[in-house]
Amino acid sequence: DTLRDAERPLGSREIAASIISVRGDDPRDRRFLTDVTRRASKALRILRQSGDVKGVKDKRGNMLWEWQIGNH
Repeated sequence: DTLRDAERPLGSREIAASIISVRGDDPRDRRFLTDVTRRASKALRILRQSGDVKGVKDKRGNMLWEWQIGNH
């Protein structure tokens, strides 16, 4: 829902931090944040292949994700 409700493309780390907060875990736990970021990135790449999300790179080369309008 974080990505669907976003007003701008989000980075994987931002999405992971949101997931952690929703679960009630501590988003300051760097190791946990890194793990969730990896998992979210993999899920987003799968969603990109199915056309549900779009990935664009920012000026630094970081991937930003946005939900494709009209999907689900």
